[in-house]
Amino acid sequence: KSDAEFHRAIRYVMVHMMIADGNIDDSEVETIRQVYAQLTGNELSHGEIRSEGDALRRSSDSLESSLATVAPLLNESGKELVIKAALMVAAADGHFDDEERKFLDRVAKCISMSPAHFRGVLSSFQSSDEEYA
Repeated sequence: KSDAEFHRAIRYVMVHMMIADGNIDDSEVETIRQVYAQLTGNELSHGEIRSEGDALRRSSDSLESSLATVAPLLNESGKELVIKAALMVAAADGHFDDEERKFLDRVAKCISMSPAHFRGVLSSFQSSDEEYA
């Protein structure tokens, strides 16, 4: 059960990140497909991801309530994976804007990730991202 909850959380956070800047970019959709398959062994279609993005836009569920069930199940490594997966989606379109940063801050709080751990993950992602740019 905890694996299914973790997979659901990763998927939710990545799709939410995809819509955070108001645009659904093909590169973001493809990144979600690849990261989700790598982490879970399950495939998602482009259509499923886009439909989920549209549903999230219309949903009245808050990020906090959606992550409340999975947050207690995540160890430090799991929390890091959730943030890294969202960062990969944010970076997919070549932009990491303020809305995406604010969203990530909220995710980190929702999953009870310490501010120091969050800054460390962000910092290591940004420096590794620059190496490949």
